[in-house]
Amino acid sequence: MPGRNIYYHIDQKPERKSNKTRILFACLAAFILVLGGVYFLALSQSPEVIADNTETLKSKEDKLVNDGQNFLKIESLNLLVPFNDEDNKQALENGALWRYLGQGADAGGNFTLCGQRFKLGVTPNQTKEFSPFYHLDKLAQDSEADVYYQGQWYAYKVTETKNATLNQSESTETSEESELTLYTCSSNGDSDGHIVLLAKPVVNTNSVSNDEDEGGSDLLL
Repeated sequence: MPGRNIYYHIDQKPERKSNKTRILFACLAAFILVLGGVYFLALSQSPEVIADNTETLKSKEDKLVNDGQNFLKIESLNLLVPFNDEDNKQALENGALWRYLGQGADAGGNFTLCGQRFKLGVTPNQTKEFSPFYHLDKLAQDSEADVYYQGQWYAYKVTETKNATLNQSESTETSEESELTLYTCSSNGDSDGHIVLLAKPVVNTNSVSNDEDEGGSDLLL
């Protein structure tokens, strides 16, 4: 009888220890899930809540100008995004992608830029940088968008906004005067159907170049 009691107590101790371990791991897993959920929420909301102030935007603009980088500026959205015609993925990770090169010159056509509406990054700030066109749907008709290209500023006014998938024939359609087309896209540059903005040039400002005699490119005119 005593041996039986000793055997019973020895048998129960590991069971109680095992239960505590399982509870501890369950609590830890729940904490990690909650923490991960909170962080994912912070990432998903970062393009909405993180905004550059006027001083930061001016600093970025000065750097892009000094670096000779082409970029799009939409002041009402606090948007300043460089655009490139390089590899689609690389261009979209660094800003916007310039589609269908050579359009917008005297022959007419659409100067077409696309950017990702939303893409998760590792940090909230990286998510914001990966999602430059997150607020593009807030740009109403008659809003202004400015393009800095090869040392000159070109001003545009939005004439049409729509939720649609932009096909290639629409974006390569020629016209007597140049147009600016902005649209949100997937990681390969294809229209994702969220928002398309069409804009017309309203004014050609003076070149920001110090050498006024050189003139500027006729692209976008």
